[in-house]
Amino acid sequence: MRRHDFNEPFPPLDFERTRVREYAYYSEHERADVVYAFLVDGMTTREMDVRILSLDHASKGYQSFGIYRYLGLNGSHQGFFSGWRNHEIITYMHRFCSDPRFCLIFHYLLISMENDESECSVIEAEPLVMDLKANYPEGSIIGQDWIVNTYLRGRKDIDYSLLSLSDIVNGKGKITVKERDVWYSSNEVKESVKSLYDFRCQVCGDVILRTGWRSGYSRCLQWRFMSADVHHILPLSQGGPDIRSNMICLCPSCHRKFHSGEFRLREETGGIICVDELLGRKKDVRKIHEIHLL
Repeated sequence: MRRHDFNEPFPPLDFERTRVREYAYYSEHERADVVYAFLVDGMTTREMDVRILSLDHASKGYQSFGIYRYLGLNGSHQGFFSGWRNHEIITYMHRFCSDPRFCLIFHYLLISMENDESECSVIEAEPLVMDLKANYPEGSIIGQDWIVNTYLRGRKDIDYSLLSLSDIVNGKGKITVKERDVWYSSNEVKESVKSLYDFRCQVCGDVILRTGWRSGYSRCLQWRFMSADVHHILPLSQGGPDIRSNMICLCPSCHRKFHSGEFRLREETGGIICVDELLGRKKDVRKIHEIHLL
């Protein structure tokens, strides 16, 4: 039986009292199946712990609860899509994805649907899916979500906090947040560079705003509606390290010019400049974090 109408608004996401521990422990496919089972099947947390996360029957459901709560879901979302076909869910959720906070939920629904061979819904909705993935890459969404909801939650000195996030060692990083250890990946490091510069290009100062941005939003909330690129000064393909001192935040236009060879960085007394090889112009590069020209 269908519980909700297609035109009914999706309940607001609630990010109060969230923590990353359970979410970070499980794989992407396990998270995806928990999201699908909660939203579509209306499964209880105890059921999900046993059937999806392979825990014993003594489980009280805290693991599944921690996963969907970290994404902003709560009891009002349970079984919201009960009785819906997968292609209907994709079409419905796509309407909300101008708000990046919904995009990670959409990604997890898609991952779980792709494992379901009984429907071709993902293929049927391919234009919607490709549009979402092009504008909101999964790694960026996960990284920004971790920064806003875990790392910077409740912090006032944002710049200092972002600078204290260390580079990745052996594929993972660990930092203590409110007396507990949390792990992060290269996605979070790249997003920290964007956040550090408020998603503004370090060369031209432009910022790309997505639909939904409001000047009255808090700084962290505004980041969710901004877009920027991270450029590796020495490309990874040439052996450049995937660390922040080898990264700068750029708008798509300036990023393209670095890859075409029109722009290049040069160190001069007092800072780093960007040289326009075509027009012979120089621009100072805004620099908050350490940048090394190898």
